[in-house]
Parts: sequence; C-alpha cells; structure tokens
Amino acid sequence: MIALVCFPLVVLSFGLYYCSVGRGFQIDKISSKLSYNETWEIEPLSQEEKEHLIHEVFSQTFYYLGSGNQTYAFVSSDNKYVVKFFKMHRLLPKHWLTGFPFSLFEKYRFDHVEKKQLYFESTFTSFKDAYQHFRKESGLMFLHLNKSRDLKTSLSVIRYDGKKFLIDLDSKEFIVQHKAERVCDYLADLLSDGKLDQARLIVREWLGLIAVRCKKGFADQDVEFRSNFGVLDGHVVLIDCGNLYADPSLKHPTYFQAEILRAAEKLELWSSEYYPELTGILQEEAHRVVNQNLF
Repeated sequence: MIALVCFPLVVLSFGLYYCSVGRGFQIDKISSKLSYNETWEIEPLSQEEKEHLIHEVFSQTFYYLGSGNQTYAFVSSDNKYVVKFFKMHRLLPKHWLTGFPFSLFEKYRFDHVEKKQLYFESTFTSFKDAYQHFRKESGLMFLHLNKSRDLKTSLSVIRYDGKKFLIDLDSKEFIVQHKAERVCDYLADLLSDGKLDQARLIVREWLGLIAVRCKKGFADQDVEFRSNFGVLDGHVVLIDCGNLYADPSLKHPTYFQAEILRAAEKLELWSSEYYPELTGILQEEAHRVVNQNLF
C-alpha cells in the first residue's frame, strides 16, 4: 500500500528532475559511483604508450563529434583521435531505484533496474572484448573502465554550443580510438571519382573484417556499415565496439555464411539507391569471401 501511494510522487519527482537537467552533454551524465571491478581491468599500457596518451593526445582540446546510444564522442584538434565518454545516466540504473519496493511494479523494476544493469554489463564487456580481440581492427588505443589515480590529467572538451568543460580523466570511464573516416563517405568519394577498383578493395576489406570477427567467435548486434565502420590509413576498422558478444556458432560455415550475407544486404540497400555500380562488386566480393572461408 505504501509503495502504491509513494510511486506517483516518485514519478513526479523524477519528471521534475528530468526537466530541470540540461539536455545534451553534461559532466553529471558521464559520472558514476562505480567502484573498482577486476572484470573491467585491462593489461597496463607500456610507459611509452602512456606518455603518448598524456602528452600527445590528452594535451589537446577535443571538440564535440557526435552522440550515440552509449557514448558522447569528441575529436582532437589535430583530427587524429576520438575520446568517447560513456553515457552513465543511460547505462546505469538510478541508485535510488535499486532499494525501492517494487512488489507491485515488477515490469517497471525489470525495465529500469535489471534490464539496465544487464545492458551496462554487456556494453562494458563488448568494449573489453573489442580491445582484447580486435584492437587493431577497431583502432582502439586505450580502455578506461575502472577509475584510476595514475593519469593525473584533465581533458579539455568543447561542447557543440561552444561551452568548455574540463574533465578529470581518472574519475571517468572512457575509451580512446584513432579517428577514422566513415566507410560510406570514403566509398562515396571513390565512386564519385570513378575509382571502382579501389572501391572493390574497401568492400573486400569490410567483408574480410566481418569474416575475422566470425572466425574469432564474435557476433555484432548491429552490422550497419554506414555508422559502425570506418577507414583508417586505407584499412576498414570497426568504429562502434559496443554491440559485440561471444557466439562460437559463427565459426561454423553455415552461420558464418549467413552473417556475411546479412552484412552484404545492409550495404546493398545503400548501394542500390545511390551507387548501383557497386552492387555487382558487392555480390562478387560476398561470394568470394564466403567461398574462400568455406572450402
């Protein structure tokens, strides 16, 4: 009965709080009270790698690049690096909800507590798997999933409206990647210039990257090539690493074939509308990759 009376007040309070909080990037939205968890630890950087991060990367000003379901992204002033801060206000269940009596609101509890906790854990697991198994194929440089004390530096970021923030990196969860050009933009430039042979190589690399993922036993919930893949130093890389999960079945030829064809269909939808000349290349390369890995 108490829960029934209190619940509308809680919802009202939450609504007022939501309306009072500024939309878009805010420091509080990337902050958390997470304590150290060995599960999220990675192999320490070499001294050389650490010095490069601190003196060459973090010393720059970063500018707002975009926002996804899981992170806010900022690009360095030299356009070489991207720092992504996790949207903790979305990933983690509200602290006060974990102790609320939900006996009458089981679905609400599942959606806003248990489901969010699972989503948070799967997101962090995905980034760690990407760092450990696809570091080269993703352009990942650094993964900071546990708070630390050794970075001893702050990052200067500029929001889309020009507002400046100074972020203490030791206290935040974030990742660092090499900046890549979106693969669709890269392909569009090649095709506009009539460089079909080079476009074929990019398609081949993209499908090859998916083949590598399958061989290592990992699936990707989102194979959307336009936003999730990029080109770095002439090679295709995975730029969105938040949807990976272990699936050993993909090592089996049947499931591997289905995954390649599923990905090819995504690209074909785009190519058939904007660049029909790419469709034939895509079909040829998809069959080539499938046959190469089946026989």
